[in-house]
Amino acid sequence: MIKNIFINYNSSLGSHFTIAARAGYGWHNIENVYKIGGEESVNKENIEGFPIETEIKYKHFIGTDSVFEPTIGLGAGYYNYITKLKSSPSNGIEFTTKGFAQYITFGMNVHISEIIMSNIQFKKIMLNNISTKENKGDSSSEVDYVQGSGINDLSISLGIFYKLNTGD
Repeated sequence: MIKNIFINYNSSLGSHFTIAARAGYGWHNIENVYKIGGEESVNKENIEGFPIETEIKYKHFIGTDSVFEPTIGLGAGYYNYITKLKSSPSNGIEFTTKGFAQYITFGMNVHISEIIMSNIQFKKIMLNNISTKENKGDSSSEVDYVQGSGINDLSISLGIFYKLNTGD
């Protein structure tokens, strides 16, 4: 599971629409140790990359005095990740995963104060041209990302937003 951290910029497009742009850094590190027949094998996986996304969201408060604001949106992103696999005693393999994707979002904004808002958002990939290229020594192969069915491509984001400009 890749963890991402983003810097996000939102701009209002009227009272019910927002456009957002964000850039981030993603990472995942794991190390597994196996013992097979008395021999120890160590597998290390290191993923690092840079996602860039933009989206348009529709938002609407539940009531006139509510702090809860459901959202639904449509977005697109470009993703570029490098995976390095190392196994002892064998050599390492490197994968490059990159491409564009279109997604839908739904979630909830909770307005804590006039300048602070928390957010939970679910994102589901719809269309993509993401592929993974394996670089192993002198040979390489490329495989397209196959979109999962159901909730396999569903991600969850949690965030805290601070409004720098309180004037509308």
